[in-house]
Formats: sequence, C-alpha cells, structure tokens
Amino acid sequence: AADPAGTGDLELEFRVVWPDGSMHWLSAKGRVSFVGEGEQRQPARLLGILRDITERKLAEAKLENTLQELQEAEEELTAQNEELSTTLSYLENAQTVIVAERRRYRDLFDFAPDAYLVTSVEGKIGEANEAAYNLLGSKDPDLTGSLLIRFVHPRDRKAFRTRLKELAVLQLNYHVSGNYREWEVRLRQQGGSYFDASITVTMVPGIQKEPASLRWLVRDISARKMVQQALQESQER
Repeated sequence: AADPAGTGDLELEFRVVWPDGSMHWLSAKGRVSFVGEGEQRQPARLLGILRDITERKLAEAKLENTLQELQEAEEELTAQNEELSTTLSYLENAQTVIVAERRRYRDLFDFAPDAYLVTSVEGKIGEANEAAYNLLGSKDPDLTGSLLIRFVHPRDRKAFRTRLKELAVLQLNYHVSGNYREWEVRLRQQGGSYFDASITVTMVPGIQKEPASLRWLVRDISARKMVQQALQESQER
C-alpha cells in the first residue's frame, strides 16, 4: 500500500492475540495518501478502518463444518446405494433394505438443523426440510413446487436470476458435482417480512435420465448483520 507506484489501497484480514490470550480476527481497510510527484512521490499518511470480524469468521467456520458434514453424509448414502445396487439380486429382503435406507436419508434431510432445499436448475423447489418450512413459512402449503425466487426480495431478484444462469451454464459445460457458490440475499418470511440470509448452493448433475439439481443451504444471518452494523456505527463515532 505504501508503494509510491501503487494505488495506496490497503485491505487485509489477520489474526491477533489479545492480552487475555484469546485470538481475534481483524479486518483492515484504508488508503495511503502521498505527497510529491514522480520519483519524489512518498507516502504521507494512512487513513482507514480496523474492525473486529471474529464473529463472522466463526460463523463462516461453522457453516463450512456443516456443509462438510452434509457432504460426507451424502457421499456415505451414495456409496451405500451403489453397494445395494450390486447386491440387489442376491438379497431376499432387498426392497426392505432400500426402503430403510431411503427412510434414513429422509430423516437426515428432514431433521437437519439448517434450512435445506433441493431445486431444479431453474430454481423450482422439489424438496424442503422442516427447517426450511420454519424459515420461509411453515403454513405455506405451496413451498414445494414453487420457484425459490418467489421468496427473494424484489430488489435482489435480478442478481439472483443471474446467479442461477451461471449455475446452469456450469452444469452444461462441466457435468460435475461440487462447485459451491455462496452469496447473501434477502428472503421473505411468513407474514411478509424479509430477513438477511446466507445461501450456499452446489450443483449436482443428474444420474442417467434424472435431471441435474441444486442443493441449497439457507441460514438467517439477520442477527449477525445487526451486530456488524452496530460495530461499524460505534467505530464511526
């Protein structure tokens, strides 16, 4: 940032240890002002903002752990289903085993602590767990079968459609799973109010004749946003 040939912009995140021994994440953003011209140009002062982003970092780490757990659970279920397919003709109770495994997957999906949705590439909701119903409106009978964009704040819908198109192109070009995308958007709750949500979505290609689908993890981050805003306001005073 202090390079006379540069723009002077400074933006970085780093960890510090407080006197009590606890570790905190800080975000520094600022700009260096220079004096002089040409070879005589030298840094004069640095103006910027230093913020404590520990809570955000902890939330991100928790989200990453949750996604990893869900991914591992999906991989485990996929492996079990493949094994069942190869031994199906040798099992007298094959149908019972399949039903039991599907019930296990259903229970895992339905009782996940976070809102979890499965949609088409176009964003049409095919499955939603209990947490999703609670978050988006437990009394809405049309949640399954609706377009997810229906719950997006009108001012966020254009950007939301753009991201859906990007995911669709990704599916056509690569035909691979993974490729997580994360962003924030305002979603509508039961009663018509909106809340800040963190969305993590991954594309899962179809198997054989099944179409590709999108897996969504949705979290209410309104409280985190309020804390961040309060912290920013306190720093600006």
